[in-house]
Amino acid sequence: MVDTGATTVSISSVIASRAGIHNCVPRTFLTANGNVNACMAIVPEVSFGGFRLTDIEVAIMPNMSGDALLGMNVLRKFHIEQIGEAMRISTQ
Repeated sequence: MVDTGATTVSISSVIASRAGIHNCVPRTFLTANGNVNACMAIVPEVSFGGFRLTDIEVAIMPNMSGDALLGMNVLRKFHIEQIGEAMRISTQ
């Protein structure tokens, strides 16, 4: 999922565990659903579509519905264009 209102990439704790991400720093996040106790980690690689980014900060969310959410710490590196219900992400 893409969320231009989210500051940071978020992943579920299930995905973090599968990816071997175990070291993270506890942090409280203010979300649309209120405060959430989660943690932050730096992951060596994030890839989506044909894009690959390295050393990306991610929030590991304990009860997240879905696997991942792309936040602005990644999206700001791209050109985002929305036409109707279609979104296009490309390099600048």
